[in-house]
Amino acid sequence: MTSVDIELSKVACPTCDRHSESIVASGYDFEYGTSKHEFKLRLCKTCDLIYLSPRPVLSELSRIYPPEYNPFHFHKIRNPIMRWGRRLVQMRKVTAIRALLPDNATIMDAGCGSGALLTLLQSVAPPGWRIYGNDFNKEALECVRRLGIETIPGRFEEIDLSHRFDMIILN
Repeated sequence: MTSVDIELSKVACPTCDRHSESIVASGYDFEYGTSKHEFKLRLCKTCDLIYLSPRPVLSELSRIYPPEYNPFHFHKIRNPIMRWGRRLVQMRKVTAIRALLPDNATIMDAGCGSGALLTLLQSVAPPGWRIYGNDFNKEALECVRRLGIETIPGRFEEIDLSHRFDMIILN
């Protein structure tokens, strides 16, 4: 993927709509090279939410997440060393998540891609867990459905969150 200029928009805190923040991290998209811009994570001094601002405007999402975007295709990784390394990293996350949640938890992975993390969650889930995957990529969601995991299609900001979730994962 080649770095491009994308349109960004400075936003207030999505939770409390305030502009009282400090920068807690910043960096470039060195992995996928989707933008030449430095991205900044801000900590809201009012409600403690960490959020991205400035962030890409909605019309740029298809350039940032094109059909060949790797997380949509993790299920196709053939290299056994890469599969093993990715699984190791993801299992550390799964172990931490499992320790935090009760046996009747409801969980959603927002931007779940082809469901790699969801598959691992499913492998350690007690019978009472309800696990959902959310993404806007139709091919990725079809992979998740084939795994037997319920899906919530669409951009996270636009989906109906009538469910109550004990944890929403942004992996």
